[in-house]
Amino acid sequence: MGKYILDRKDVCYRTQVALRILVLPIRKWERFVDGLEDMEDEQGAVDRVLGKILKNLKIEVQGKMESVEGLKEDVGMKCQRDMLRRRWMQIEGLIQAALVRIQS
Repeated sequence: MGKYILDRKDVCYRTQVALRILVLPIRKWERFVDGLEDMEDEQGAVDRVLGKILKNLKIEVQGKMESVEGLKEDVGMKCQRDMLRRRWMQIEGLIQAALVRIQS
């Protein structure tokens, strides 16, 4: 596992590389990795793939949030359950922000 970053503003270069291997012929992908081309023309295709991945991830996160909500009071401390809930909400917010960004 590498350090793949998604924040409110962008996806990291490593993520761009991983996504582009799914949409580009190998030679074009190699030129992108080598820094010879920025491949802005292909960004739409990359964003469509990323959008599908993020939508699936959002569904998974919502399931995790439901699981946390369903925890019984005897599981951990209330502050721990609250922290888990807040963290999953933050993750969902990052995903939603990325979806809005790539769809506009």
